[in-house]
Amino acid sequence: MDNPLNLIPAIPGEDWQAGKITAVLPRGLYRVRLDDGREVTTHRAGAVRLSHARLAPSTPVWVVLAVNDPARGRIVARRQ
Repeated sequence: MDNPLNLIPAIPGEDWQAGKITAVLPRGLYRVRLDDGREVTTHRAGAVRLSHARLAPSTPVWVVLAVNDPARGRIVARRQ
């Protein structure tokens, strides 16, 4: 897939975790169930916001967890 703006890397980073959106929350937040079973509250990263990616429940996504709070994170890309 061509990515002329280089907004989202084609290969997931080593700190990316796979998950699936379970709920859309108010104020641009999402509830995501990670593949290891944990539930985290996330928001869209800047690149995902700029690409206007549509995120609905059951959408598979890549998540990077926050360093200070492992119950929060950001959605960095949609999984194919």
